[in-house]
Amino acid sequence: MNIQAQNDYTVYYTTEVQTGFGRKVQWVNLLEFEGSVGLWWKGGSFDFLTETIYQVHKEPIVSDMMTFSNIEAYNQWISPFLLGISQKIDSLKLFFGLRNMNEDYFTHPYTSLYTNSSSGVYPTISMNHLYCANYPLSAMCLHLEYVFSKKFSIKNSLYNGIARPITDGWISLSINPARDGVFNMTELKFTHSKGVATVGGVYSSKGNNYVLWTNREQDFFSCGDKSKIGGIVQVSFAPASKNFCKNYFGLGFVATGFVFPKTKDKIAIITTRGGFTGIAESDTELTWICPIAKGWSLQPAFHFIKTGNQWNNAGMLRVNYKM
Repeated sequence: MNIQAQNDYTVYYTTEVQTGFGRKVQWVNLLEFEGSVGLWWKGGSFDFLTETIYQVHKEPIVSDMMTFSNIEAYNQWISPFLLGISQKIDSLKLFFGLRNMNEDYFTHPYTSLYTNSSSGVYPTISMNHLYCANYPLSAMCLHLEYVFSKKFSIKNSLYNGIARPITDGWISLSINPARDGVFNMTELKFTHSKGVATVGGVYSSKGNNYVLWTNREQDFFSCGDKSKIGGIVQVSFAPASKNFCKNYFGLGFVATGFVFPKTKDKIAIITTRGGFTGIAESDTELTWICPIAKGWSLQPAFHFIKTGNQWNNAGMLRVNYKM
């Protein structure tokens, strides 16, 4: 067999201790194993990413709507996050198999720093489309990416309309638009020397529903080669007549390399607000990502959450490892 693509494997481990300041303490763990195996034709590969999730308490320690921890989920020993065949043809990449939207969308450098799950997949998507291919569930998907130039690219993912856990058996690998509908995501991306801007949308055939969003990350101040300050703006809307979450806004700032310039540590703050039917929730997150050794980083985070007229505070200490 003539293997054309290079094999590649990576292990990720994230563990965090959460506190609600006076409530019980939670411990959450996420172990990921990612790989790509070259196939016998040019540009072909078998790609996979598996996840193992374990948390001590089944119920969250804070009653927030936007979920302050983006790794918190029900326990599972092993589940395919990504599992399928990829094909690269010049500037075009195709994939068919199980896929999760977190693999491709809302993964930009500043967006990925925050621990609040709604700073990643906006609640206009996650809370209006509860059975879509969002963490920790994946669905069968036809995914494509096309790079027009160094600055412009487009992604599109056509998923089976309902994502199911692998414990449901073969039905989790099914494609049945008549029964499950279809769920489609599209994103146009503009990349420049100091940041990235995206516009995107979701369409679900169930209820003829949609979501629109935009995201902008921009560096606007630098001090030498290693220290800089940037900002992030997030906006998303969904039809109020069809959805529980009508809108979402986020505004944040990131300072890189001002504490330890050599390691390029990052201090990040963001305020997010979700507009829900009859109520609104806001979360101000302050976090610090500090590399401590090769492959290891430490990340404390604090959340100040207001749901309607009720305040909740949460804190966490997260450790990340990449091998």
